[in-house]
Amino acid sequence: MRFKIVDANSDRALSNLRPAAWIDRRDAGQTNDARQCREKIQSFLQLGFICQLGFNRRPDVSLNSYFIVALNKEVNISVMDPLSGFGARKLYTLVTLLAPAKTG
Repeated sequence: MRFKIVDANSDRALSNLRPAAWIDRRDAGQTNDARQCREKIQSFLQLGFICQLGFNRRPDVSLNSYFIVALNKEVNISVMDPLSGFGARKLYTLVTLLAPAKTG
């Protein structure tokens, strides 16, 4: 995916920006007006935002997120999402290794 941000008057590319971007599925036949779009973006910007339906609203894909990967003393690797939950809820997945990793 590529996109370019340009000045509306000069059509020149703008640089040194840090845009936030998400991909979110729209249900078939659903249309969104500008207000609904702003509300959806606001919910993505607010970590832990609780929408009116009573659950955390997260985009299908966030192009702003990252994972932390940790090589454990056990025979596995932890992949954590630092932006979700607390404690054990941050664990995104655990990758099992065939043998202990050799370090150093």
